[in-house]
Amino acid sequence: MNNRHVPALVAGIAALVVLAYSPSLNNKFVNWDDDAHLLANPFVQSLDPKEIFTTTVNGIYIPLTSLSFALEYHFFKMDPFIYHLDNLLLHLAVTVMVFLFCLRCGLSVPAAGLAALIFGLHPAHVESVAWVTERKDVLYAFFYMLAILCYLDHLRALKESSTYGRGWAFWLTLIFGALSILAKPSALSLPGVLFLLDWFFRRKLTIRFCVEKIYCGLAVFPVAWVTYALLMHTQVIKFPESVLTGIWCFVFYIQKMFYPDYFVLVYHLPVPVALTNPVYAISVLLFIVFLASLWYFRKNRLFVFANLFYILSIFFLLRADYNVGLNVVGDRFLYLPMLGWCMLLGDSGIKLWERYRNVAIPRATLLF
Repeated sequence: MNNRHVPALVAGIAALVVLAYSPSLNNKFVNWDDDAHLLANPFVQSLDPKEIFTTTVNGIYIPLTSLSFALEYHFFKMDPFIYHLDNLLLHLAVTVMVFLFCLRCGLSVPAAGLAALIFGLHPAHVESVAWVTERKDVLYAFFYMLAILCYLDHLRALKESSTYGRGWAFWLTLIFGALSILAKPSALSLPGVLFLLDWFFRRKLTIRFCVEKIYCGLAVFPVAWVTYALLMHTQVIKFPESVLTGIWCFVFYIQKMFYPDYFVLVYHLPVPVALTNPVYAISVLLFIVFLASLWYFRKNRLFVFANLFYILSIFFLLRADYNVGLNVVGDRFLYLPMLGWCMLLGDSGIKLWERYRNVAIPRATLLF
């Protein structure tokens, strides 16, 4: 497959994603956070930018998400179809950008297509796309992907010694990064991911290298601090329960990525929080296996990138409060952190297919 097939491949991926999520367009609003974010939010219904950008929703500072709701309400009132359609369109745009990102990272066209397809259709994303309140997931991911794509332009301009290119591309990275964190505080991971991209593309460590990340941090940290300051009082740290809780959360998302057995709105923390509980013993074992595999495959750049992307993206979402009630984990938190794994699966899947496509049993297994 060559570049001539790229438009057809993207169109095919888009069609499958739209087909899979088309039932969500018939959904209504729900009484689980849709009221606080939209139905009973007076600032959204009045389209008051000052109030939208100076208030929080459920203790989270997400003004850009609220502004998107306000614009929809202004033009379409309470027609749920529009809100669900916009969620789907944003998810579709993110999926296409995943495809472009994979190509820019050196994956073949088929591998990038498979990676984007896995990302677009993974069942863990249903909550983020089909629930109006989770506009913040698809919206922050939209600007996050724009930011890292612009950063890749910046790296290419540096390599080609293009002063013009590296100037506008880097400032666009900062702008899109700021917009991303105004949609959801999860974009706090962006400076770390930019460091990871520098490593992946073998950029030489310089003072400028570090100063760029300081600029990026200044664009995202102040906004993230608002939410952190509001929620930090809920964290109760206690050893070893907090460590076990953090490890269980870490492994939970790995399991949902590679073995998505079931999905519910609320996951309760297994009790008791102790190594005598098999759930935590298995989680610790899998965590050790994860770290060991990272060391064993340390020379595989894509493998390391995929797993470090997950670590950097999910770190700020891991809970250490073993007494926490709701939202200790959630399917929606995996929305963007799975990107690296999708790349790894896409690349590995195509390589295995090319190797075994003429052998009946492996070929059937891969197709399945």
